[in-house]
Amino acid sequence: MAAIELYSTPLISDDYIENYYRMTTTSDSSGNSRTLTATGSVSVNNADGKFDKFAFSSSWGQTNHYQANTFTVGTNAITFGCWFIKNGAPTNDYSPTFMTIGNANRMYLWADKTNGYGIFSTYDGSTTVSLTSTTNICNNAWHLLVGVRNGTSLKYYIDGELVDSDTSTAMTPDANVVNFGQTHNATYDLLTNAGIDDGFVFSRALTATEISNLYNGTWGSPSSSVSPSVSPSASAS
Repeated sequence: MAAIELYSTPLISDDYIENYYRMTTTSDSSGNSRTLTATGSVSVNNADGKFDKFAFSSSWGQTNHYQANTFTVGTNAITFGCWFIKNGAPTNDYSPTFMTIGNANRMYLWADKTNGYGIFSTYDGSTTVSLTSTTNICNNAWHLLVGVRNGTSLKYYIDGELVDSDTSTAMTPDANVVNFGQTHNATYDLLTNAGIDDGFVFSRALTATEISNLYNGTWGSPSSSVSPSVSPSASAS
């Protein structure tokens, strides 16, 4: 059973935790040794994040991202997510992405370029299924974004609350990798000046109560959180 450090305190003992990144370093706190590999201009240990430090890029995307191996996803159950901060809606085309499972065929968390609304999508090479929200996640505040797939069921949570659900064919990602940023397109899906903290992958579907506990810091006895004292763009390296 793997114990991980969440909110700076060991909180979760869960056989199904596959990846966990506090973003103070590129190391994996899940116990599975899946270290993040950097491509381009990305950095960790930037100023005050949601809980301690956070990861930052001036342009998350194919040329600037982190990647690590994860479990054999296939059509299995999965929960993935992270804390996210950005000041102002994206301006790039298509889907400005900050976390992806897979590469071209993928599940991904992104922000609408018009309003900054949070979206969770899957793409199987021909069909896109999107779970949407009317929550502006680009308002210079930290938000917890979580995507869950369990069989053909998809659920999307923002700040501990279910915002959308759907059913879809259980697509298979084309690679067993987790990306912060994305790897499939160098021109589009870019996300500028955004911060990411405490990214995680579980090889099971977390319940609504568990996701609420992640957001509220009640999955154990967390230490006090630290609000960001600087905007992400101020801490680029």
